[in-house]
Amino acid sequence: MEYIKAYVYNTEQLANIAIDEINLSLGIPVSIDAITRTYVNFEYNNSKYIIKHDKTIESILGLPIDFEYIQQVNPF
Repeated sequence: MEYIKAYVYNTEQLANIAIDEINLSLGIPVSIDAITRTYVNFEYNNSKYIIKHDKTIESILGLPIDFEYIQQVNPF
């Protein structure tokens, strides 16, 4: 287990709202035909929906928290 800086949400809907906020603030996508559709994605970890910290989104979402991240082991 390790701690990472992240934005933590209880529901997928709240994580998606945060992502929409980020994309709107950064002007993504720039057009309907743009390859880049979103700046970040959320991930489900330790029973929470998280967005990993990035300096670019700090001005949009504020300061992240220390989150207890559980490393997923690939059994294959």
